[in-house]
Amino acid sequence: MRDFKQRERRETARRPKAHSSPASQKISFLNNRDPGVEIQNLYLRTDFGPVDILSSILGVGEFDRVRAASIQVELFERTCRVISLDDLILAKEALGREKDLLAAKELRADREKQRS
Repeated sequence: MRDFKQRERRETARRPKAHSSPASQKISFLNNRDPGVEIQNLYLRTDFGPVDILSSILGVGEFDRVRAASIQVELFERTCRVISLDDLILAKEALGREKDLLAAKELRADREKQRS
C-alpha cells in the first residue's frame, strides 16, 4: 500500500497543473465553468517550469502566424513546436518591460553567436 501511494504521488507531481494568479490575471481553465467559452491563453505550472499556451503574442501576431515560423524541438521523447528565436525576440521587445528588454538583448547575442 505504501509503494502504491508513493507511486501515485510521483505520478501526480509529474502532471501539469493549471493555475490562477490574481496578480498576473492568469486564469485557470479549471475555473472556467461556462461550457463553450473560448479560452485565449492557458498557463501551466509543471515540474520542469511554466508552460504558456497562447492564442496570440504581442509584437508577433496570431497563432497561425506564430506557428508558421515556429521550430520543432524534441522534449521528453516528443516532438513539440515552439516559438522561433526571432519571434521570441520580437515578443520580448514588444512587451517593453526592463526584464524583457534585457532578455531580448541576451537572445540577440545568442542568435549572433549561433550564426557565426
